Amino acid sequence: MPRPHRRPLQRDWRIDAGDHAAAYRARREFADELRKVRWQNADHASAELIFGELVHNAVRHARSLVQVQLIIDGSPRLLVRDDGPGFWFREPTLAPPEAERGRGLGIVRAVARGMHFERRGDASVVTVQLPLWLHCACKDVDFRGQPDALRG
Repeated sequence: MPRPHRRPLQRDWRIDAGDHAAAYRARREFADELRKVRWQNADHASAELIFGELVHNAVRHARSLVQVQLIIDGSPRLLVRDDGPGFWFREPTLAPPEAERGRGLGIVRAVARGMHFERRGDASVVTVQLPLWLHCACKDVDFRGQPDALRG
C-alpha cells in the first residue's frame, strides 16, 4: 500500500552517455518510485512518458553523463541535466505525423504542468513539473527552483 506523503522524496540517477539500457532501467525505477506515494490525482503514464522522452534525448546527446533527479514534494518535478552540446530553446511544437524525430519536447510540453530550460555552463538543464498531485495539503514549490545537486 502506498505510504502517505510526509516529507520530500528524492531519487537520483546517473546514466552514462549512450547507455540506453541504463536509461530504460531508470525509467522502470522511476515508475516504481511513483507507486510508493499516495496521490490525490496522478497521470502516471504521462509522467513516465516525460521521463522517457527527456532522458532518451539527454542520453543520446550527452558527451559523458546524464543526471536525473525526481523530487516529490508540494510540486513533484523532474530535473534532467546533461553535458551535451546544448540546443537553442524554441517553443516546442508537435512534429508532423510522418516525421521521424522532433516530437519529444512538444509531447512533454503538452502533458507537463510546467517546463523550464536553461544552460548552466557546459550543461543543459530541463526542469518539468510532473502531472501529479499529492494527497495532502503541501506548500507549493516553484518548479524552477533547482536543487544544489544539479547546479552547474
